[in-house]
Amino acid sequence: MARREKTVAITTEGRDRGKSFVIREMAADQGERWAYRALLALSRGGIELPPGLFERGWAGLAEMMPYFLVIGLRALNGAQWAEIEPLLEEMMACIQYKPPSNAPLQQLFPGENCQIEEIATRAQLRKEVFQLHLNFSLAEAFPTTDPSPSSPPSAS
Repeated sequence: MARREKTVAITTEGRDRGKSFVIREMAADQGERWAYRALLALSRGGIELPPGLFERGWAGLAEMMPYFLVIGLRALNGAQWAEIEPLLEEMMACIQYKPPSNAPLQQLFPGENCQIEEIATRAQLRKEVFQLHLNFSLAEAFPTTDPSPSSPPSAS
């Protein structure tokens, strides 16, 4: 079966407005390793992970996603850049630039020549990578009908 793909059109103001990018799901074995490495980095970063979270891989990350959005970078305060950098690079490897017209998709260029010109666009695309892999949506993460949400994991 083909990997899931999603096209993201940038509509926010800035240099990337009007550009489109295609996000392609990682292969299962790569995605599983990515999820475990991310969970390990978070646990070393001071996040108390619920018991059994590692056994759930991406599903465990999906469970934690609402809390990551709340605690943000604080979650990674004890993590090492050497752990985080390859995770970020692998996320970006899921993204290809979709040039105007019917030109073929392009891998993202590194550095100054990258087709992504705004930091906000990079953040948006990373969020889209998560959503594609987790089948995650913010609407589902923050239900409005349950007045008593479970308490989030604590960040040190």
